Amino acid sequence: MTKPKAQYFILITVSVLGLLLPHSDRFIIIFAFLFIPIALTLLALLIYFFAITLGYRKSNRKKFVNGRTGLLAILLLVVMPFVSVFILDTYSKYISNQLIYELEAYKKQKGEYPTDIQQLGIADTFGRVKYIYYPHNRNYALSYKSRGTVTTKYENHDKHWRHYGWND
Repeated sequence: MTKPKAQYFILITVSVLGLLLPHSDRFIIIFAFLFIPIALTLLALLIYFFAITLGYRKSNRKKFVNGRTGLLAILLLVVMPFVSVFILDTYSKYISNQLIYELEAYKKQKGEYPTDIQQLGIADTFGRVKYIYYPHNRNYALSYKSRGTVTTKYENHDKHWRHYGWND
């Protein structure tokens, strides 16, 4: 039987990996190739867990606990990247909207958009997110790498956010 400390270590490690790895280009490519084996493993663990649960006896406690730990680990590995991406997207959109507000305030005050985001007196990097500012005539575009291989871009002339993947 897996000791409780080992179970917690496994679950915490998988949770942390699930939170951090979706922001790595290499991991996303590897995960894409491993998606089918991971899904099959999850399905096998679900069947195993339900089979043990239906025939649960005191003698099967070790298998039950190990099956539950494996099932939770795989579920966390699948769910935590979505949680991480949601949190980072929410944070990035919040910072982006602040930058857009600052750019519009600058234009109201000076009559034109700045040539460089540094003219706003704020940094172009917040945490791990680096914003790239493209001034163009009377418009501008603001972009950042939102997750893994996805770039998010805002263009002020149509006031719309667009997401571009690795093949766009």
